[in-house]
Amino acid sequence: MKNGRILHLAINEKFIDHAYISFENVAPGLNDFFIFFDEYHSYIKQTPYTTVRYRDRLGFALYQKIASYDLVVVHSLHPFWLSVINGCRQDVTFVWVGWGYDYYDLLYPDKQALLLPLTAQQFGQPAPKSPQKKRHLPGLLRHWLEKIRLNPDKKAAIAKMALFSPVLPNEYPLIKAAFGAKQFPAAVQWNYGSLEEVLLKGFIDRQMSGQNILLGNSASASCNHLDILDWLASSTSLQGQQVICPLSYGDTAYASAIKTAGQQLLPANFLPLTDFMPLQQYLDLVSSCSHLIMNHVRQQGVGNILIMLYLGAMVFLREENPCYDYFRQQGFVLYSVQQLQQQPGLLQQQLNPEQQQHNRQLLFGIWSKQVLDARTADLIQKARALRH
Repeated sequence: MKNGRILHLAINEKFIDHAYISFENVAPGLNDFFIFFDEYHSYIKQTPYTTVRYRDRLGFALYQKIASYDLVVVHSLHPFWLSVINGCRQDVTFVWVGWGYDYYDLLYPDKQALLLPLTAQQFGQPAPKSPQKKRHLPGLLRHWLEKIRLNPDKKAAIAKMALFSPVLPNEYPLIKAAFGAKQFPAAVQWNYGSLEEVLLKGFIDRQMSGQNILLGNSASASCNHLDILDWLASSTSLQGQQVICPLSYGDTAYASAIKTAGQQLLPANFLPLTDFMPLQQYLDLVSSCSHLIMNHVRQQGVGNILIMLYLGAMVFLREENPCYDYFRQQGFVLYSVQQLQQQPGLLQQQLNPEQQQHNRQLLFGIWSKQVLDARTADLIQKARALRH
């Protein structure tokens, strides 16, 4: 019989504080976090954690410690944790909470499939590999030992999972089919951050109060900024609307290129956000947007979608994006990017008050604290039931 404690294996990301809040709501005092940490700045502000580094994978202490827990929740299959999972005993109960990036290679083996024509033309080629750092003797020895002792095989790690929660439930059958092997973890639904405690903190009771356009969620080529900016410049009349484009998170070189392109294509209407800003200032900017355009082929930026639906904005997602099917199936009032391109006048329209309220009610039925706490309890119960 284990000790009832829950271990979380994670990386240095802000989402971990959201997980800590949710699991402590349901299992207070029973959660420990091991964070792989290869940089000096921490994005984790609330969660007590133990730092794990590359060298820890070569000893036995880490594996013995993991085996002592009742349940191990893996927050994204980061490459660092793959070999750790594969090195653990078979009786360890693992639950995989997917982040998207850790299973996109299963759904989209060709990364070019995520890029639309203009983006693919400029950003489709992989960046040149940076020259390897010269290793001194201790580094060479560790590298040699890692090659001998560590197994980074992703499919082997997935096969050891008891349960799996993708970002959206409708992604589960797609990923299972793409995985192809007989042994695949059972489905469980879980999400980071409730509306009240995380996603709408600072937004509660706000409504959008302008007619600007929010474009994308990060400095990532998968946002396909160039394709939609080119369309906006050639096919629409923005009539004073600002296109607000968050670029402070992600690839800095890509952010710089999109900033330049946006200012050339929409010189009077493009507002790139390349620096982090005070929360209140960011909320004021986002609240001025009556439209959100997410030109992604893949699922991405769900938190931004939820916030904009809450604010009452018109949301446009690509029809190929699993998010589009999911939100439509749940009954939300939203539109496709393809529909917008056929009807540019939608940028001059807004949801009526009844539609805005309808979307808000649906949000609280799926992402409220009460619902998320119930999902957390269900995840723990299902995982422990598999042990007995």
